[in-house]
Amino acid sequence: MAKHTHLPRHQLVIPMTIYWAADLNALDKIVLSEIIWLQDYAKGKGFAYPQNTYFRAVLGISNRQVSRTISKIANLGYIKVKQDEGVREITYNYNKCFERDIQLGFKQPK
Repeated sequence: MAKHTHLPRHQLVIPMTIYWAADLNALDKIVLSEIIWLQDYAKGKGFAYPQNTYFRAVLGISNRQVSRTISKIANLGYIKVKQDEGVREITYNYNKCFERDIQLGFKQPK
């Protein structure tokens, strides 16, 4: 078991905007939804985003698949990845992730 799997149990919710995104496959949607949950959970807790080993342990995929997935969703503008002194920080683009909900008036843009 990876060292980053000590998070509290949670139900993964895939926002409908992401669920309906034609430019994402199923794995992309799951990883992106997990990133959104982790970032929201981390607010005010000083939690660092997980390494590829977290996704490998949770989803049973290779480090290569994790890297490709994160690169793809970053290139599509859903997330921003910043590497600083060996620590990877991933933040999601609220407006891109929830653009359908924003257009329909369910969420306010940030």
